[in-house]
Amino acid sequence: MKTEVKHFIAGGVLMFLSTLFIPQGISDFAGAAARGAAVPPGSGVLLAIGAVLILAAIALFARGQVLRHRARVRGSGQRED
Repeated sequence: MKTEVKHFIAGGVLMFLSTLFIPQGISDFAGAAARGAAVPPGSGVLLAIGAVLILAAIALFARGQVLRHRARVRGSGQRED
């Protein structure tokens, strides 16, 4: 399997994993705002974990795209700038 494909798959997995954390954190904040109560502890941590996973997924997608572009440029016989 090509390296860029592995980056895309890993990015997709991380994007999926982020959906396990972000909705729960948003739900906790929204529920607290609707009830006028304090935000449950750990809600910020859930959002932070989800944000880190999304940033890592974006980085993996970008790296896969760069590797894919380099492979195409080398394969066509053109020089890289």
